[in-house]
Amino acid sequence: MPTIKCVQVSPDYFVGATTLADIRGNCLDPRRVDRATEAEKAKDPTLFQAATQRGNNQRSFDKARTLRAVDYAKYINAVEAGDRMGGCPPITLWTAQTAIFDGSHLAISGGTLLTANDGETQLAARYMLANGFSGGRGFKEYDSVTGDIAWLDRPFAVTISTGSTVEKAMQVLHDMNHYATPVSEKNTMALNVEGALTKAINAGIVTSGVQPGAIKMRGVHRAKEAYYTSLIALMHGAIGAAYGPEAFTRSVNARINEANSQKSTAIDSREVVSKFIAKVLTLERDLRRIDCEHMMALGVHFAKKGRLAKPLDEVAYAKLDKTIREESNGKRNTITRRASRIEDLLK
Repeated sequence: MPTIKCVQVSPDYFVGATTLADIRGNCLDPRRVDRATEAEKAKDPTLFQAATQRGNNQRSFDKARTLRAVDYAKYINAVEAGDRMGGCPPITLWTAQTAIFDGSHLAISGGTLLTANDGETQLAARYMLANGFSGGRGFKEYDSVTGDIAWLDRPFAVTISTGSTVEKAMQVLHDMNHYATPVSEKNTMALNVEGALTKAINAGIVTSGVQPGAIKMRGVHRAKEAYYTSLIALMHGAIGAAYGPEAFTRSVNARINEANSQKSTAIDSREVVSKFIAKVLTLERDLRRIDCEHMMALGVHFAKKGRLAKPLDEVAYAKLDKTIREESNGKRNTITRRASRIEDLLK
Protein backbone atom coordinates (compact mmCIF):
# COMPACT_ATOMS: atom_id res chain seq x y z
CA MET A 1 0.00 0.00 0.00
CA PRO A 2 1.78 3.16 -1.18
CA THR A 3 1.59 6.32 0.88
CA ILE A 4 1.98 9.79 -0.58
CA LYS A 5 3.24 12.66 1.53
CA CYS A 6 0.57 15.34 1.20
CA VAL A 7 -1.01 18.43 2.61
CA GLN A 8 -4.80 18.31 2.92
CA VAL A 9 -6.40 21.34 1.27
CA SER A 10 -10.04 20.26 1.66
CA PRO A 11 -11.77 17.03 2.78
CA ASP A 12 -11.17 15.33 -0.57
CA TYR A 13 -8.32 17.35 -2.09
CA PHE A 14 -4.60 16.87 -1.41
CA VAL A 15 -1.33 18.37 -2.66
CA GLY A 16 1.95 16.49 -2.44
CA ALA A 17 4.75 14.66 -4.22
CA THR A 18 5.26 11.06 -5.28
CA THR A 19 7.26 8.81 -7.62
CA LEU A 20 6.36 6.35 -10.35
CA ALA A 21 7.80 3.58 -8.18
CA ASP A 22 5.24 4.40 -5.49
CA ILE A 23 2.14 4.71 -7.66
CA ARG A 24 2.71 2.72 -10.86
CA GLY A 25 0.58 -0.13 -9.52
CA ASN A 26 -2.29 2.32 -8.97
CA CYS A 27 -1.63 4.83 -11.75
CA LEU A 28 -0.92 3.20 -15.09
CA ASP A 29 0.80 4.77 -18.08
CA PRO A 30 -2.07 6.75 -19.69
CA ARG A 31 -0.75 6.07 -23.19
CA ARG A 32 -0.86 2.34 -22.51
CA VAL A 33 -4.39 2.66 -21.11
CA ASP A 34 -5.60 4.66 -24.11
CA ARG A 35 -4.11 2.30 -26.69
CA ALA A 36 -5.07 -0.97 -25.00
CA THR A 37 -7.15 -3.31 -27.14
CA GLU A 38 -10.38 -4.90 -25.93
CA ALA A 39 -8.58 -8.25 -25.75
CA GLU A 40 -5.81 -6.76 -23.57
CA LYS A 41 -8.34 -5.16 -21.23
CA ALA A 42 -10.28 -8.42 -20.98
CA LYS A 43 -7.15 -10.22 -19.77
CA ASP A 44 -6.10 -7.48 -17.30
CA PRO A 45 -8.76 -6.33 -14.78
CA THR A 46 -6.61 -3.40 -13.63
CA LEU A 47 -6.16 -2.19 -17.20
CA PHE A 48 -9.89 -2.55 -17.80
CA GLN A 49 -10.73 -0.58 -14.65
CA ALA A 50 -8.19 2.12 -15.54
CA ALA A 51 -9.67 2.48 -19.03
CA THR A 52 -13.20 2.64 -17.60
CA GLN A 53 -12.25 5.27 -15.01
CA ARG A 54 -10.38 7.31 -17.60
CA GLY A 55 -13.60 7.41 -19.62
CA ASN A 56 -14.01 9.64 -22.63
CA ASN A 57 -12.95 12.95 -21.09
CA GLN A 58 -9.35 12.78 -22.30
CA ARG A 59 -7.77 13.11 -25.72
CA SER A 60 -6.38 10.03 -27.41
CA PHE A 61 -2.65 9.40 -27.67
CA ASP A 62 -2.44 9.68 -31.44
CA LYS A 63 0.88 10.25 -33.17
CA ALA A 64 0.84 14.01 -32.63
CA ARG A 65 0.20 13.71 -28.91
CA THR A 66 2.73 10.91 -28.57
CA LEU A 67 5.36 13.14 -30.16
CA ARG A 68 4.46 15.89 -27.68
CA ALA A 69 5.08 13.38 -24.89
CA VAL A 70 8.46 12.53 -26.44
CA ASP A 71 9.35 16.23 -26.53
CA TYR A 72 8.14 16.62 -22.95
CA ALA A 73 10.31 13.69 -21.84
CA LYS A 74 13.38 15.26 -23.42
CA TYR A 75 12.51 18.58 -21.81
CA ILE A 76 12.12 17.03 -18.33
CA ASN A 77 15.40 15.19 -18.76
CA ALA A 78 17.24 18.38 -19.76
CA VAL A 79 15.79 20.33 -16.82
CA GLU A 80 16.62 17.69 -14.23
CA ALA A 81 20.10 17.21 -15.68
CA GLY A 82 20.74 20.92 -15.26
CA ASP A 83 21.24 21.45 -18.98
CA ARG A 84 18.49 24.06 -19.12
CA MET A 85 16.17 26.01 -16.85
CA GLY A 86 12.50 25.16 -16.49
CA GLY A 87 9.97 23.23 -14.47
CA CYS A 88 6.78 21.15 -14.60
CA PRO A 89 3.33 21.81 -13.14
CA PRO A 90 1.79 19.27 -10.74
CA ILE A 91 0.02 16.32 -12.33
CA THR A 92 -3.66 16.34 -11.32
CA LEU A 93 -4.89 12.88 -10.29
CA TRP A 94 -8.32 11.67 -9.25
CA THR A 95 -9.81 8.47 -7.94
CA ALA A 96 -13.33 7.19 -7.41
CA GLN A 97 -12.20 5.57 -4.15
CA THR A 98 -11.68 7.26 -0.81
CA ALA A 99 -8.30 7.22 0.92
CA ILE A 100 -7.07 7.45 4.50
CA PHE A 101 -5.13 10.55 5.47
CA ASP A 102 -3.15 10.43 8.72
CA GLY A 103 -2.25 14.10 8.81
CA SER A 104 0.85 13.85 6.62
CA HIS A 105 0.44 10.84 4.30
CA LEU A 106 -2.37 9.67 2.02
CA ALA A 107 -2.68 5.88 2.04
CA ILE A 108 -3.56 4.40 -1.36
CA SER A 109 -5.01 0.88 -1.18
CA GLY A 110 -4.14 -1.76 -3.74
CA GLY A 111 -7.59 -1.51 -5.32
CA THR A 112 -7.42 2.28 -5.74
CA LEU A 113 -6.97 3.52 -9.32
CA LEU A 114 -5.49 6.98 -9.84
CA THR A 115 -6.28 8.65 -13.17
CA ALA A 116 -4.54 11.73 -14.55
CA ASN A 117 -7.15 14.42 -15.00
CA ASP A 118 -4.72 17.13 -16.08
CA GLY A 119 -1.09 16.44 -16.92
CA GLU A 120 -1.59 13.19 -18.84
CA THR A 121 1.08 14.11 -21.37
CA GLN A 122 3.61 14.78 -18.62
CA LEU A 123 2.73 11.48 -16.92
CA ALA A 124 3.17 9.62 -20.22
CA ALA A 125 6.51 11.40 -20.69
CA ARG A 126 7.71 10.26 -17.27
CA TYR A 127 6.77 6.67 -18.12
CA MET A 128 8.76 7.05 -21.35
CA LEU A 129 11.79 8.19 -19.35
CA ALA A 130 11.54 5.14 -17.09
CA ASN A 131 10.56 2.51 -19.66
CA GLY A 132 11.98 3.96 -22.88
CA PHE A 133 10.07 4.63 -26.07
CA SER A 134 10.68 3.68 -29.68
CA GLY A 135 7.81 4.62 -31.91
CA GLY A 136 8.41 2.06 -34.63
CA ARG A 137 6.51 2.36 -37.88
CA GLY A 138 5.53 5.93 -38.70
CA PHE A 139 8.08 7.42 -36.30
CA LYS A 140 11.62 8.54 -37.02
CA GLU A 141 14.78 7.49 -35.24
CA TYR A 142 14.97 10.67 -33.15
CA ASP A 143 11.33 10.21 -32.06
CA SER A 144 12.54 7.97 -29.26
CA VAL A 145 13.46 8.11 -25.58
CA THR A 146 16.10 6.00 -23.86
CA GLY A 147 14.65 4.40 -20.75
CA ASP A 148 16.34 4.50 -17.34
CA ILE A 149 14.75 2.82 -14.31
CA ALA A 150 16.28 5.53 -12.11
CA TRP A 151 13.36 7.69 -13.23
CA LEU A 152 11.05 5.46 -11.21
CA ASP A 153 12.43 7.10 -8.06
CA ARG A 154 12.42 10.72 -9.29
CA PRO A 155 9.79 12.70 -7.33
CA PHE A 156 7.25 14.94 -9.03
CA ALA A 157 4.42 17.13 -7.77
CA VAL A 158 0.81 15.94 -7.73
CA THR A 159 -2.62 17.07 -6.67
CA ILE A 160 -5.11 14.34 -5.81
CA SER A 161 -8.91 14.39 -5.61
CA THR A 162 -10.40 11.38 -3.80
CA GLY A 163 -13.97 10.06 -3.78
CA SER A 164 -14.52 11.68 -7.17
CA THR A 165 -16.68 10.78 -10.16
CA VAL A 166 -15.99 10.99 -13.88
CA GLU A 167 -18.38 13.96 -14.10
CA LYS A 168 -16.65 15.80 -11.27
CA ALA A 169 -13.24 15.09 -12.80
CA MET A 170 -14.44 16.46 -16.14
CA GLN A 171 -15.70 19.63 -14.46
CA VAL A 172 -12.44 20.12 -12.59
CA LEU A 173 -10.51 19.69 -15.84
CA HIS A 174 -12.72 22.27 -17.56
CA ASP A 175 -12.57 24.79 -14.73
CA MET A 176 -8.81 24.53 -14.22
CA ASN A 177 -8.22 25.27 -17.89
CA HIS A 178 -11.04 27.80 -18.34
CA TYR A 179 -10.31 29.96 -15.31
CA ALA A 180 -6.53 29.75 -15.59
CA THR A 181 -6.67 32.30 -18.45
CA PRO A 182 -3.26 31.54 -19.93
CA VAL A 183 -1.08 34.54 -20.76
CA SER A 184 0.23 34.69 -24.31
CA GLU A 185 3.89 34.16 -25.10
CA LYS A 186 3.87 37.63 -26.63
CA ASN A 187 3.29 39.09 -23.18
CA THR A 188 5.66 36.83 -21.25
CA MET A 189 8.58 36.16 -23.60
CA ALA A 190 10.85 38.47 -21.60
CA LEU A 191 10.62 35.89 -18.82
CA ASN A 192 11.32 32.95 -21.14
CA VAL A 193 15.10 33.17 -21.12
CA GLU A 194 15.31 29.68 -22.68
CA GLY A 195 13.15 30.69 -25.66
CA ALA A 196 14.91 30.57 -29.03
CA LEU A 197 13.61 33.97 -30.08
CA THR A 198 14.39 35.60 -26.72
CA LYS A 199 17.94 34.25 -26.81
CA ALA A 200 18.51 35.60 -30.33
CA ILE A 201 17.13 39.04 -29.40
CA ASN A 202 19.20 39.21 -26.22
CA ALA A 203 22.33 38.25 -28.15
CA GLY A 204 21.68 41.07 -30.61
CA ILE A 205 21.18 43.57 -27.79
CA VAL A 206 24.52 42.58 -26.28
CA THR A 207 26.27 42.94 -29.65
CA SER A 208 24.74 46.39 -30.21
CA GLY A 209 26.18 47.76 -27.00
CA VAL A 210 22.78 49.14 -25.94
CA GLN A 211 22.18 48.57 -22.24
CA PRO A 212 19.24 46.20 -21.60
CA GLY A 213 17.83 48.73 -19.13
CA ALA A 214 17.35 51.16 -22.02
CA ILE A 215 14.78 48.84 -23.62
CA LYS A 216 11.21 48.68 -22.33
CA MET A 217 10.72 45.01 -21.46
CA ARG A 218 6.99 44.88 -20.67
CA GLY A 219 3.74 46.24 -22.05
CA VAL A 220 2.88 47.94 -25.33
CA HIS A 221 5.35 49.59 -27.66
CA ARG A 222 4.77 53.18 -26.58
CA ALA A 223 8.19 53.65 -25.01
CA LYS A 224 8.71 56.79 -22.94
CA GLU A 225 11.76 58.99 -23.23
CA ALA A 226 13.51 56.85 -20.62
CA TYR A 227 13.64 53.98 -23.12
CA TYR A 228 15.39 53.55 -26.45
CA THR A 229 12.72 51.20 -27.82
CA SER A 230 10.61 48.29 -26.56
CA LEU A 231 11.05 44.53 -26.49
CA ILE A 232 7.71 44.06 -28.20
CA ALA A 233 8.86 46.14 -31.18
CA LEU A 234 12.14 44.20 -31.38
CA MET A 235 10.11 40.98 -31.14
CA HIS A 236 8.14 41.91 -34.26
CA GLY A 237 11.35 42.73 -36.08
CA ALA A 238 12.86 39.43 -34.97
CA ILE A 239 9.86 37.50 -36.34
CA GLY A 240 10.35 39.30 -39.67
CA ALA A 241 14.05 38.47 -39.74
CA ALA A 242 13.46 34.85 -38.75
CA TYR A 243 10.69 34.02 -41.23
CA GLY A 244 11.19 36.54 -44.03
CA PRO A 245 8.04 37.04 -46.17
CA GLU A 246 6.49 33.99 -44.47
CA ALA A 247 6.02 36.23 -41.42
CA PHE A 248 3.13 37.87 -43.27
CA THR A 249 1.20 34.61 -43.72
CA ARG A 250 0.22 33.99 -40.08
CA SER A 251 -0.67 36.09 -37.06
CA VAL A 252 2.15 37.55 -35.01
CA ASN A 253 0.94 35.73 -31.88
CA ALA A 254 1.02 32.38 -33.67
CA ARG A 255 4.55 33.00 -34.93
CA ILE A 256 5.80 34.06 -31.49
CA ASN A 257 4.22 31.02 -29.82
CA GLU A 258 5.87 28.80 -32.42
CA ALA A 259 9.27 30.49 -32.35
CA ASN A 260 9.70 30.96 -28.61
CA SER A 261 8.35 27.70 -27.26
CA GLN A 262 10.86 26.11 -24.90
CA LYS A 263 10.79 22.98 -27.07
CA SER A 264 10.72 24.85 -30.36
CA THR A 265 12.85 23.90 -33.34
CA ALA A 266 11.17 26.53 -35.53
CA ILE A 267 13.94 29.11 -35.39
CA ASP A 268 16.96 27.90 -37.33
CA SER A 269 17.99 31.46 -38.18
CA ARG A 270 19.01 32.75 -34.75
CA GLU A 271 22.17 34.33 -36.16
CA VAL A 272 20.12 36.32 -38.69
CA VAL A 273 17.82 37.53 -35.92
CA SER A 274 20.74 38.54 -33.70
CA LYS A 275 22.43 40.43 -36.54
CA PHE A 276 19.20 42.26 -37.38
CA ILE A 277 18.64 43.30 -33.76
CA ALA A 278 22.25 44.48 -33.40
CA LYS A 279 22.03 46.58 -36.56
CA VAL A 280 18.57 48.07 -35.99
CA LEU A 281 19.62 49.23 -32.52
CA THR A 282 22.44 51.27 -34.06
CA LEU A 283 20.16 53.20 -36.41
CA GLU A 284 20.55 56.97 -36.16
CA ARG A 285 16.84 57.34 -35.70
CA ASP A 286 14.42 57.72 -32.80
CA LEU A 287 13.40 54.05 -32.58
CA ARG A 288 10.49 54.91 -30.31
CA ARG A 289 8.74 56.24 -33.41
CA ILE A 290 9.20 52.96 -35.30
CA ASP A 291 6.14 50.90 -34.41
CA CYS A 292 5.74 47.11 -34.41
CA GLU A 293 4.60 46.72 -38.02
CA HIS A 294 7.35 49.03 -39.26
CA MET A 295 9.91 46.99 -37.30
CA MET A 296 8.53 43.74 -38.72
CA ALA A 297 8.85 45.12 -42.24
CA LEU A 298 12.48 46.02 -41.54
CA GLY A 299 13.08 42.47 -40.29
CA VAL A 300 11.53 40.86 -43.37
CA HIS A 301 13.55 43.14 -45.67
CA PHE A 302 16.72 42.20 -43.77
CA ALA A 303 15.95 38.50 -44.24
CA LYS A 304 15.42 39.02 -47.99
CA LYS A 305 18.32 41.36 -48.76
CA GLY A 306 20.85 40.65 -46.02
CA ARG A 307 21.06 44.33 -45.15
CA LEU A 308 19.13 46.85 -43.12
CA ALA A 309 16.80 49.10 -45.10
CA LYS A 310 16.33 52.77 -44.37
CA PRO A 311 13.06 53.16 -42.43
CA LEU A 312 10.29 55.23 -43.99
CA ASP A 313 10.32 58.85 -42.89
CA GLU A 314 7.33 60.19 -40.99
CA VAL A 315 5.78 61.84 -44.05
CA ALA A 316 5.94 58.68 -46.17
CA TYR A 317 4.66 56.58 -43.28
CA ALA A 318 1.70 58.90 -42.64
CA LYS A 319 0.83 58.86 -46.35
CA LEU A 320 0.88 55.06 -46.44
CA ASP A 321 -1.19 54.88 -43.27
CA LYS A 322 -3.82 57.13 -44.83
CA THR A 323 -3.89 55.00 -47.99
CA ILE A 324 -4.33 51.76 -46.05
CA ARG A 325 -7.15 53.24 -43.97
CA GLU A 326 -8.95 54.51 -47.08
CA GLU A 327 -8.65 51.08 -48.70
CA SER A 328 -10.05 49.46 -45.54
CA ASN A 329 -12.91 51.91 -45.00
CA GLY A 330 -11.14 53.58 -42.10
CA LYS A 331 -9.98 50.40 -40.40
CA ARG A 332 -6.35 50.11 -39.35
CA ASN A 333 -5.90 46.56 -40.71
CA THR A 334 -3.80 43.75 -39.22
CA ILE A 335 -0.17 44.13 -38.23
CA THR A 336 0.99 41.61 -40.82
CA ARG A 337 -0.90 43.28 -43.68
CA ARG A 338 0.36 46.72 -42.71
CA ALA A 339 3.90 45.38 -42.35
CA SER A 340 3.68 43.83 -45.82
CA ARG A 341 2.65 47.17 -47.33
CA ILE A 342 5.47 48.94 -45.51
CA GLU A 343 8.02 46.41 -46.69
CA ASP A 344 6.97 47.02 -50.30
CA LEU A 345 8.21 50.62 -49.96
CA LEU A 346 11.54 49.89 -48.27
CA LYS A 347 14.73 50.28 -50.27
